[in-house]
Amino acid sequence: MPSTRHGATAGASRWSDVIDAHLHVWGGELLDVAWLTDERACSLRRPFLLDEATAMLRAEGITSAVAVTADESDAGSALLLARCHGRDEIAAVVGWTDLTDLDVGARLDALQTGAGGGTLRGVRHVALSRDAIDATALEPGVRALQERGLVLELLVDEPALSSVAGLCRAAPELDVVVDHLGSPTAAEGAWQDAVTQLARHPRAHLKVSGAVVHTPRMPQLLAIARARFGAERLLAGTNWPIHTLSPGAGPWRRLQAATRRWNDHERTALFGASAARVYGVTTP
Repeated sequence: MPSTRHGATAGASRWSDVIDAHLHVWGGELLDVAWLTDERACSLRRPFLLDEATAMLRAEGITSAVAVTADESDAGSALLLARCHGRDEIAAVVGWTDLTDLDVGARLDALQTGAGGGTLRGVRHVALSRDAIDATALEPGVRALQERGLVLELLVDEPALSSVAGLCRAAPELDVVVDHLGSPTAAEGAWQDAVTQLARHPRAHLKVSGAVVHTPRMPQLLAIARARFGAERLLAGTNWPIHTLSPGAGPWRRLQAATRRWNDHERTALFGASAARVYGVTTP
């Protein structure tokens, strides 16, 4: 009997589990990073470990999650993989390494052969400035990711989003996932143009996650993403625990409400099947 834990019959797809495609966990080692010392993030300056994350997943009826690094270091990625090792609730891990390093292959191999390395499914690149996506500089990393069947995940803001399509053209065999819908601002015309260009690349995907889920504009932005990409290339994520900085209902409930008129196949894709396919999670 297919699961209906996300509020939609899963009969239109073989996949019936519910996957949070964007969850963070960290310990005391991360508490001095710059973004956590900001006054607005003071409530996050404590460890958020897997047992607490698991309680959240169970409360929301979520089967498993993709753990995404909140750190930009190989040591942080190795620690995240080790923490997630043997935990059934973690379907995949997205780590970090310097994708511009000519020795990036060796760095990836070290992560994959370390504790929990078998759950490494992708690498996150942070590009929060207009000129941060440099396809030439990323060539060693892109090649290494393709060779290992790993996903390139991008944390970008709206100015950098416009350059992601160029990276996809340079690496057509690489699965690319853009976090938080590309962080659209009030100037949505530029975001729509960038999303339209990106959607032309069949291996590009968007995560419906982050602060954008908590804005009044979320239903409109989600409708645009759905029209451009289709639900099969959208992945829902809570962004736990960072989402706790936003007041009101949690992201999972907001997304469920925003998609209540979607058909069963689309909801199954958004809430699990897309993440399973992109990150290579084994189907039941």
